[in-house]
Amino acid sequence: MKAAASFWRGPILAAMFAVAAISAPANANAEAAADELTAAETLLFESDHLASIAHPAKLEYHFSWDGANPFEDRIVLTLKGDGPLHDVEPDYLSGVQHVGYPAVEQSRGNPLLLFFLEHDLREMQRETQGTTGYFRRLIRAALAQADLKIESTTVAVGGRQVPARRVLIEPYRADPNAAKRYPRLAGKTYEFILADEVPGQIVTLATRVVSADGKTQTSRVDWAGLTPM
Repeated sequence: MKAAASFWRGPILAAMFAVAAISAPANANAEAAADELTAAETLLFESDHLASIAHPAKLEYHFSWDGANPFEDRIVLTLKGDGPLHDVEPDYLSGVQHVGYPAVEQSRGNPLLLFFLEHDLREMQRETQGTTGYFRRLIRAALAQADLKIESTTVAVGGRQVPARRVLIEPYRADPNAAKRYPRLAGKTYEFILADEVPGQIVTLATRVVSADGKTQTSRVDWAGLTPM
């Protein structure tokens, strides 16, 4: 999913998101280094998440937010094509929460992660008045750490346990600016769980942050099903 790599390692394709570009490396050596994806980046952004879906279908997910003004909603990705490539039309949340993301053409990877992260960036910008570029840069840097571990685990899907892989990052903890300007975000975590046996592979995407009253607030997306069309 080339556009996904572009989202973290260079200017994002305008056809996918109208957001500020990340500046390109200044020289050829830096550019070459930037093109070397870590195992976590490859798992999340450059894997064939949709290749096993051999027919048009709807990928369905459940969204929940348990912080201020809690709500639950749904996300539907409509896949067109017989695989391994699909055109993906997102329907991200509904009503006043709806976000109008553009379709992604001829995708092997599941763009849900990009939509989830972009939604998170917009929410942080709204809450803190910070820039999405600043938050995106720190998330990108956390995922680019060579020693970032991919944990093997199991998850319950459809009443059975399936093997899965989990990535956990805390992108703002080590940044001194985050501690000063956005202290509530310093310990914010991002969790990504994927399983090969689950259509679309993404099982759970979640962020967690501790509120001023000491309670953990979670934004979470969970796989809910696949409906053939």
